[in-house]
Amino acid sequence: MINAERVPLFVALSFCAGLFTVAGALIGVALAYAKRGEVAGTWGESILTYFITTFWVGLAVGLIGWLLTLIWIGWVVLGSCTSGMRCAACAPPWPPSTSARFPIRTAC
Repeated sequence: MINAERVPLFVALSFCAGLFTVAGALIGVALAYAKRGEVAGTWGESILTYFITTFWVGLAVGLIGWLLTLIWIGWVVLGSCTSGMRCAACAPPWPPSTSARFPIRTAC
């Protein structure tokens, strides 16, 4: 068994392993939840609570970042497709200018 004073150390090492693999972070948060009762009333309880909070905040920020990345990629692909379709139809990619100084000429 793990000594109650060393639980935060093992959780921290698991979180460090979580930088390279997701399993490390999952093991760390599971260990923190399981051992938080054993270290109640000591300095280890606040550290384990901090690790648990850090895990959930990191997961939320990661999911939001992943979602925004998908939206950005979709926006770029949609913009490329619509510009490509306008080019294939020999239409300018933006509305023609009414300025006589800089007229827009198409290749068609």
